[in-house]
Amino acid sequence: MTSLTQRRRQTPQAGMTLLELLISMSIGLIILAGLGYSYLAARNTFREQDALSRMQEGARLAFDVVSKDIHMAGFTGCSSTLSTANSPANAAAEWYQYFDNNTNTSNLTKTYFLTGYENSNEATIAFNSTSNYKSTFPADANFKTNVAGVTGFVSQGDVLLVKHVDPSQQYIVTTGAPANPLVLNTTNNFKNGQILIGANCFSGTAGIEIFKDSCTTSTCTGNKLAYTSTNALATTVTNSVVYPLSANVYFICRPKTDPTLTWTTPTGYACTNNTDPALYRVSLAADGTLSTQELVEGVQDMQLSYLVIKSGDTTFTPQCYANASDITNNTVKCNGTSITTDWNSILGVRISLLMVSRSTEANITTEAQPFQLDTNGDGVINTSDTPLEKVTPTDNQLRKVFTTTVMVKNY
Repeated sequence: MTSLTQRRRQTPQAGMTLLELLISMSIGLIILAGLGYSYLAARNTFREQDALSRMQEGARLAFDVVSKDIHMAGFTGCSSTLSTANSPANAAAEWYQYFDNNTNTSNLTKTYFLTGYENSNEATIAFNSTSNYKSTFPADANFKTNVAGVTGFVSQGDVLLVKHVDPSQQYIVTTGAPANPLVLNTTNNFKNGQILIGANCFSGTAGIEIFKDSCTTSTCTGNKLAYTSTNALATTVTNSVVYPLSANVYFICRPKTDPTLTWTTPTGYACTNNTDPALYRVSLAADGTLSTQELVEGVQDMQLSYLVIKSGDTTFTPQCYANASDITNNTVKCNGTSITTDWNSILGVRISLLMVSRSTEANITTEAQPFQLDTNGDGVINTSDTPLEKVTPTDNQLRKVFTTTVMVKNY
């Protein structure tokens, strides 16, 4: 009788059948497919969330920069009712050389402390159409002609001009006009050619004057400030305050690399080698020239509307929101009633930014991403409005509209 161990050794070993192998492989493939799908879904979710976070941060930064400027619009260092005299006496009179809130009447100098420009060239917001990307600023204000240094392609959006004194630098005049140079209370950091504001708020000769620093190493030392202007200074007397002028223009610029651009790049193209649409700013530099900076990338559209009051209303009763073109034309229809208003009658600015994911993130979404954007400033999204306010782009990039309202504090 053989032992149990011997019988086991004599029993043949049974392997896996083909059917069992196929079943095992099928189960393994299903598990791998599930893991792969989960990985891809998690990866796509991460990409979308990362892009959305970047868009939110960009919108927050843009709102912060523009809001601070709007809050300060019209700040002269004194009451905004004081008139402004003189100009810097530059050979070419530009928008930033006037600080009078439109007391000049010529078209070139007709710029307020806060002025909007409606992109009336927009015909549609269908992003794949070349007709929508214009090489000029709005024709209703001749913006490209009248605002030196701001040239380039505006893909979408309105334009905002803001002027005020810069309170971060202020010097008290200890020896004032008609002396030239002026003597300030301490050594100043002004540059030759810089445009300055003299604010006299309380003297019997109260007023605001704009002039240009003409100091050189041979004419000014220490706390002295030589100047040039169209006329001799009259109100920048002892105890006045001198500030630098802050002047900025905000606009959207389309990248040079956009394949849909078919026209010749205009001279003085302001946009640098960005690869995505961006919020740009043209600013008055310390030497009296203009400089262009890219502020936030991924801003495809900026739509602005303005909370207006009736012209001359000393009770500051808000009427409605209006677009720039209607305000420029001095007539706005509020709740069915036409009112007379102007750029001196602005209580607040509503800013809507259309943020878009990077061009390198094409097809970041698996389906079209519709959005709604108020393009005519009436506060209502309508399918009948032009440009279109309900849009479904087909490029599968991520887009989101962010909106904020900023109050004007110095009008």
